[in-house]
Amino acid sequence: MSAANTVRLREIVIPQREIIKLSKIRKRHYLMLTNILRDLNLLQKILLFIKNSDKKEGPIRAAFSMTLFFFLKLLISKDYEAIRFIEDKSIAAAKSTYSQDLQDKLTAIEDFLSDGKAKKLFRFIRNKFGFHYDTQTKIEPMLHQIMNDCEKIEMWLSEDSANEIFSSSYAIMTEAIFRYMIKLKYASDYDALMDKLFELPLECAKLIRSFCVYYLEEVILRDIALEQHSIVEVEAPLLSEVKLPFIVRAE
Repeated sequence: MSAANTVRLREIVIPQREIIKLSKIRKRHYLMLTNILRDLNLLQKILLFIKNSDKKEGPIRAAFSMTLFFFLKLLISKDYEAIRFIEDKSIAAAKSTYSQDLQDKLTAIEDFLSDGKAKKLFRFIRNKFGFHYDTQTKIEPMLHQIMNDCEKIEMWLSEDSANEIFSSSYAIMTEAIFRYMIKLKYASDYDALMDKLFELPLECAKLIRSFCVYYLEEVILRDIALEQHSIVEVEAPLLSEVKLPFIVRAE
């Protein structure tokens, strides 16, 4: 096994005698913040795996766009939920008690959200497309207009299950998001809007992850004696070489 193809991992353990030292709130924060880190890391990797893949044309291109949008809206939704958790009074309100480094990490998130636009956009995507199949009627007039303006609604159907591609649904949802972004005073050029739609959640995830790591070390694991149990090397492909297939054949 070549060293170039391996990743070294350290097993770090909080022993039971140290676990009981953690207050109820520190236990909850540990669980939630480590889940946030896991979710954001995984979703960003999947977005890269999708972008690494061959787009081609026709149904594969349509499946690429639909899959990319699915994981992008999921990342945006997770960003929004992570922001809400960090803004909780037990974390954000204690800012003055943190070290300067940790305060700077929290300030960076606050600065990112300072104009209110990104948070409104993330909430819109989370509520309408990310975590809900919207049952409210407020969005109906916009969707009605967008769909009436479509020259056609296209879908690719397969004899095998799990390969249905609803390319026009992706296009309709993207158009709805772009219209909301324009309403929020983002650029009106669609290429610029698409760039911003990718830029914002990736930048937000980076800031959140940085804060979470510092908070875990400084606040949650403060005065906790960690143990290193083992070091292992795991065979791993290069990030740039991993590709996600869009169409699969059932056995």
